[in-house]
Amino acid sequence: IQIWSELKPSLTREDVKKRVLEEIRWEVAQGTLHIRSHVDVCDPNLTALKALLEVREEVRDICNLQLVAFPQDGIMSFPNGRELLRKAMELGCDLVGGIPHFEWTRDMGVEDVHYAFELAKEFNRDIDCHCDETDDPLSRFTEVMAADTIQQGWQGRVTASHCTAMHS
Repeated sequence: IQIWSELKPSLTREDVKKRVLEEIRWEVAQGTLHIRSHVDVCDPNLTALKALLEVREEVRDICNLQLVAFPQDGIMSFPNGRELLRKAMELGCDLVGGIPHFEWTRDMGVEDVHYAFELAKEFNRDIDCHCDETDDPLSRFTEVMAADTIQQGWQGRVTASHCTAMHS
């Protein structure tokens, strides 16, 4: 995450597209027909996202590329995080992402989950959150996601991934 944060400001549309297209061609050559990518949307210019939206169209005849609007630095903790996540959905991301355990406080983490559901409902999109990706056994955002899934009637449309706190 630290290295990515340092590299992010130097991203160019051309470089992102080149690297992603190379990877997709390799994946397709191995028989992969569906790829879900979590695209970091904590860049005020949304450089990587805009490049991947173009790539999605370019490869649609050879594979299904799903793009998750992923707030790598948090929704609530990152300046303009809400607005950037919303903009990513407006631009055409397929799923809403989240990272509640990365927020500064537990309350902000809960709000991260709630906001992901709010956008998912508004844009009629599924959710795929990196949730409880920590060795802290007290990180319980997966429970918040499960409760929101039931309360919002979003069963079958929510993925909690990287839930490593569950084994701690």
